[in-house]
Amino acid sequence: MIGQIVPLTGPGLQLTQLGQAMTAAVAYYNSTGGLQGHKLVLDECDSQGTLPAETQCAQKLVNDHVVAEVGGAHPFNAGGDLAVFAAAGTPLVGLSVGAVPEYSSKIVYSIDPGQILMLAGMIVALIRHGCKNPSLVTIDQSGVAQIPTLINPIAEKAGGMLKNLVLVPSASVDYSPYVTAASANGSCGAAIALASNQANAYVHAYTSLGATFKLSFSSGTYSTMDLKKLSSTAMARTVYTYGVPFGDDPSVPGMANVEKILKGGGSDITLASANGQAISAVLGMHAFMVAAGGISGAITPSSVTAAMKSATNINMWGITPPWSPGKIIHVSGPFGSVFSNVSNPDEWDESWNGSHGTNIGTYNILADIPGSGVTATSN
Repeated sequence: MIGQIVPLTGPGLQLTQLGQAMTAAVAYYNSTGGLQGHKLVLDECDSQGTLPAETQCAQKLVNDHVVAEVGGAHPFNAGGDLAVFAAAGTPLVGLSVGAVPEYSSKIVYSIDPGQILMLAGMIVALIRHGCKNPSLVTIDQSGVAQIPTLINPIAEKAGGMLKNLVLVPSASVDYSPYVTAASANGSCGAAIALASNQANAYVHAYTSLGATFKLSFSSGTYSTMDLKKLSSTAMARTVYTYGVPFGDDPSVPGMANVEKILKGGGSDITLASANGQAISAVLGMHAFMVAAGGISGAITPSSVTAAMKSATNINMWGITPPWSPGKIIHVSGPFGSVFSNVSNPDEWDESWNGSHGTNIGTYNILADIPGSGVTATSN
C-alpha cells in the first residue's frame, strides 16, 4: 500500500490531475506485474483544501501502514504532516514541496525544485526574457507577505528586482484592478501565481484592458489544451516555467513514456491536456518503482527509505536529469537554512506557439540563489 495526500475538492487549491495521474500510474504498474509481484494499492486521501482534513489524512496514511507516500502535496499543514510521517519513519517520494519545513526534511525525496523555487523561477524567467522589474500577482492569504523576503534577493542575483506584490482576494470577481496594479511603478511584466480559475479571470481582464506587459505562468497549472481556450495574444506574450515541460513539447521524446502510463492506466489525460501536476506524479511513481524494485526482502517504510537513499541515476526519460534520490544539493550562505534539501534544481523555460509547447531551454534555479556555494551531500 502506498499513500497520497492531495486536495481534490474544497473551496481552495485543487490538484485534480495530481490525483488522477497517480491512480492511473498505480493501475498501469499493476497491469505489468505490480511491485516485485505484489499488487499495489493506492490509499488516496482528499485533504479537501483544509488544514484539519489534511492533518487527518496524514494520520490515516500512517495508521493504514503505507510503505511510502508518493506524489503527494501538503499545502496546508506541511510541518504537522511531516511530524506524523517522520514519527512513523514513512518516506515521502515525489512530494510537491511547498514549505520551508519540507525543504529541510530528511524523509522527503522530491524530483523537482519545489514550489517556492519554482515561484522564484517565474520571476527569474521574466528577467531572463528582458523584463528586469516584474511584479508578482498571487492570492492574498496568510504568510504571503513573506514572499518578497525570499524572492527579492533571488531576483536581484538574476539581474532584476521584484517591483510590486499584488495580492488578489480569493473572492474577487473584477480582476481589472489587479492588472492595473501589476503594471504600476513602471513594471514591465507579471508572474501570475494563481489557481487556474483565477488565472483565467486575470487573463480575461488583461485582454479586455488591452494590457501589453509580459506575463509568466507555471506549466504546472496549465496544459496546452487549456491555453487554447484563452487569449492567444496574451498567451503568446507569456513565458512558462516549471520543473517539467509541457506534455506535448515535441522536443521531449521521453513524454511518450508518460503517455503510455496514463493511457495504460485508463486515464483520459493526454499529453496535450496534461499539466505539470500529472507529469510530476507519473515521474514520482516511476522513480519509486525503480528504487523499490531493488529491495531484497520485505517492502516496508524502512526498506523503501533505504532504497531511496541507495538508488543512483534513475533514468527520468530526459524530462528531468537522472535522479539520485539520496543525493541532495545543499545551498550554503544566507539561504542554506531554507533550501537545505533540493533535488533536481532544473527548471524548464518554455513558450507556446498556439499549437504546442516549445522548449527554449532549462536553467538551474540554484544559480540565482545569493551566496549559493552548491554542494552535493547524502540525505
